[in-house]
Amino acid sequence: MSFVSTLSAEDANSYVDVAAADSYFLTRINSGWWTALTLVQKQAFLVTATLALETWVEFRGIPDVETQSLHFPATGEDCKGKALPDGSIPTQLLHAVCEQASYYNGLDATELPPALLQGLSSASVGSLSVSFNRMNIAGRIGETAKGLIACIGHLRPGATSGGSGSFLIRRI
Repeated sequence: MSFVSTLSAEDANSYVDVAAADSYFLTRINSGWWTALTLVQKQAFLVTATLALETWVEFRGIPDVETQSLHFPATGEDCKGKALPDGSIPTQLLHAVCEQASYYNGLDATELPPALLQGLSSASVGSLSVSFNRMNIAGRIGETAKGLIACIGHLRPGATSGGSGSFLIRRI
């Protein structure tokens, strides 16, 4: 599969091209991770971030072209009654894709901890005990991306899982 960020394309898989993401990350703190990536890695982050938003967000408006693979560009209104940008992608969505890519840099929310995948909920060895909270797994969409898309769409059920993915180690 190739990287396609062409507006309204039947095979588009990213809302953001690499040049736009490079520009975005120049203005962000803690974005050295982005500049260290290869072109192929950057494309993979943008495709994955776009896929997450397309999967877990119900966007407002009607796609402009029936055959386009991504929701935007679209015709309609945002939550404030303002028209969606004609023939383009809302700026907040472009930023949300970059923020979602950044979120994935620190966390792959598509993966559960391996122990949870195998059904482990707690374990003990002597006085050491480990417990996993199955309801405290990272959300699929990062908080900043959620905030950015709030007026152009809403999260679908299952988009959040209730926390930041953690486990507890304690001595008993």
